[in-house]
Amino acid sequence: MKQKTTPMNSFHEIRRAIVLSAVLVGAIATTALATPYATELSNFTGIVYFTVNETNDNVSIIHNGITNVLGPKAAGSYATNVSASGTYSVQVTRNAGAGYKTATSPYVAGKIQISTDPIIARFPTPRGLAVNRNPASPFFGRIYVANSTPASNSVLSRAVGRGLYTLKSDFTDSPNGYGTNAQTAGLPFVVSANSPFRLSSGQDDNVYIGDFADAGSSLTRIDGNLQNGQWVLDYTNGPSTILPPTNHGSIMKVKTTGSLGGGNLKVYTIDEDFATNAPLSQATNKASLWRYDINSGPLTNQTYPTCLGSYLVVGGAEHDFDIGTNGYFYLSQRRDVGGGATPAVIILDPTGVKIKDTTAIWRETSGNPAADDIMTNVNCIAVS
Repeated sequence: MKQKTTPMNSFHEIRRAIVLSAVLVGAIATTALATPYATELSNFTGIVYFTVNETNDNVSIIHNGITNVLGPKAAGSYATNVSASGTYSVQVTRNAGAGYKTATSPYVAGKIQISTDPIIARFPTPRGLAVNRNPASPFFGRIYVANSTPASNSVLSRAVGRGLYTLKSDFTDSPNGYGTNAQTAGLPFVVSANSPFRLSSGQDDNVYIGDFADAGSSLTRIDGNLQNGQWVLDYTNGPSTILPPTNHGSIMKVKTTGSLGGGNLKVYTIDEDFATNAPLSQATNKASLWRYDINSGPLTNQTYPTCLGSYLVVGGAEHDFDIGTNGYFYLSQRRDVGGGATPAVIILDPTGVKIKDTTAIWRETSGNPAADDIMTNVNCIAVS
């Protein structure tokens, strides 16, 4: 049985949760600031088009040894005729300042408001969030959101359906012009608050989609334009008890490295229905981290994965993970069971060996060997 999923009423609440998790895990006692950058670059007859993600102190277009200083720009899309030809770049800098707006009516009081649009970045049931962080990608800076339950327009969210959405880095609608139309690319998301679920942007520029619904239990991917949907793992179509030879269950989160074209695609998942050496997690009450060595394919993949550990509680838990540049895994869980002694964040080495958890860290830091974990209600995590 799935745990109750707590809705977040707006996209910026997800972003805020991710930032706060990263700050707390790193024990950073400073304000988390975003980085200004340019995306959606193109040059048409010397007119350079670009989008900046946030307010900054200066934008410059550099080409042919010439630097055209444009000065400060607010978040948004621009077109500037500088007669650019050949190689060019758009440089965005900021000297100081948080770069965020304070929430005002009709926004939720006390929350960080990133978007200047009162509706477009607000989703009723946002379950997944991913940002393309590859500067060499044509989709660099694109924001991807998975929304599970359709809703009508209101001051809290725009009218949206079940599926995926994409925004530009300035939180305006993508160049695809999808608007309020949910994209599925033929992937069968089911009627559930958990379908589709968490997302990740792969090094191959595909968006990988976990399905946490009992009736769905799938792992799929879609390209950066939210087209050309593909099955990554076989479609189980439920129920939650998964039997061999099926190689997965309900997918809470997916991360990938490599690509099919490079022959080195690896897929990592947190799975509610698989556990160490057995496909029935209900027997061990643990959710597990798995690695699929897909390499050059094919898709759909039918290979049995390698378990990297069963450390996460099942029932009342919301799970997430990220992979650090050192190859370590950072697993998080929000608990409605287990109490404050159950770790909120667990750190594993690349082979799955447990290095540390936040219960142990907090007990060492506080000097209280019986202290409850201070991070009990972590919803999600991202490594900066």
